[in-house]
Amino acid sequence: MYFNNVNNLTLKDLSFAHTATFAIEIGDATNVHCKNIEFNECFADGLHVNGGVENLIARNLSGILKMI
Repeated sequence: MYFNNVNNLTLKDLSFAHTATFAIEIGDATNVHCKNIEFNECFADGLHVNGGVENLIARNLSGILKMI
């Protein structure tokens, strides 16, 4: 999931498995709230934050890294 140039974004109660790239990528965003997100055996960052992000809150993120 790629979010760029967004305001007031809420992502919650999500689960990602076996993603080949970033599960969630956010950039140039304000007021972002991520909570209760699980990353299982993802091959890259679960939550990747690019530049230009203001007021990001990330709570209760968990997961297991897939080693290759």
